[in-house]
Amino acid sequence: MATAPHRHAAHASAAIAALLGACALTARAQSAALVPVRSGQAVLPESILRETYAAIDRARATLVRRQGADGLWTLADGTPTAFPALALCDPAAPARELDAALAAAETRLAEHATKPWSPGTASEAVYATLARLLHSGRGPDGLLATRLARVRLDALPQDDAALALTALDSLGTPRDGGWAWLVNRLRAHRPADVESVAIAALARFNSGRSQDGLPARDVQEHLRWIAARIQLDAPRRAEDPEPLTPSAAFFITALAAQLPRRAFLDDPSLLPYNWRAPLASRLIARQRVDPATGLHFWDSSAAPSANGDTALRETAYAIMTLVILAE
Repeated sequence: MATAPHRHAAHASAAIAALLGACALTARAQSAALVPVRSGQAVLPESILRETYAAIDRARATLVRRQGADGLWTLADGTPTAFPALALCDPAAPARELDAALAAAETRLAEHATKPWSPGTASEAVYATLARLLHSGRGPDGLLATRLARVRLDALPQDDAALALTALDSLGTPRDGGWAWLVNRLRAHRPADVESVAIAALARFNSGRSQDGLPARDVQEHLRWIAARIQLDAPRRAEDPEPLTPSAAFFITALAAQLPRRAFLDDPSLLPYNWRAPLASRLIARQRVDPATGLHFWDSSAAPSANGDTALRETAYAIMTLVILAE
């Protein structure tokens, strides 16, 4: 078993922090993984860091338990998905299960290479592409890359549209006006919620970055809106000021992790300067355990279940978020 320092380094080198910060992605030859540009932000205290790794490991074990013999995960309607593979992209995660998922996903996409893509197929292509990039630094073949560049973003859910733009940026084939288009789409999202505003803030940030890396005024306003609702600087209470879903936490983290620490020191109304620790604690506190199976998961649905579709997606998002926070 790896010692604690080695285990911490393995988790950090996975760098899912890069997932939504497309312009912060760089290839590192020695690990063939995508890694983020590190900032001078406050790191997690050791006690919370250990809790974070434990929560990641428990949740990954749940995803592996739910993985099918074909390497993919099955939704309630029988549709296979590779989305949870994104949460296994880590040198400390089970490589065999990730390899099986990628092989199965790419086989399915090859079968659709010359067929019309449904929105679901387009989303699966995005998941498989990002997982492959994070795992090996290798993009898809020419045909799949071409098909991805032509995906109808307006047919995808808002989070998948953001992931698609990230995949295209990572492949070096950014969609002209793509992030700005996503900003315009999210203007019409009613009612506004933390996830949609976080995605909009990330899209605005990626649409035009300042030379000093500080967020522009519109991004700051989005962050203030989020900060007022999730209240990370408030004492822990039985219920969140506003329930923080793993997907919302992911997009908040993907943006905030790219900002210099002085952005928060100069303006405390954005997020607390040590935002990583309270966000990790908030997310870990929402992890559930199924007493019958011992599976650990996240699920904000009305009837939470370790075997539900919502749990599958939220658990994957939670893992990816915690890996960023532990970076």
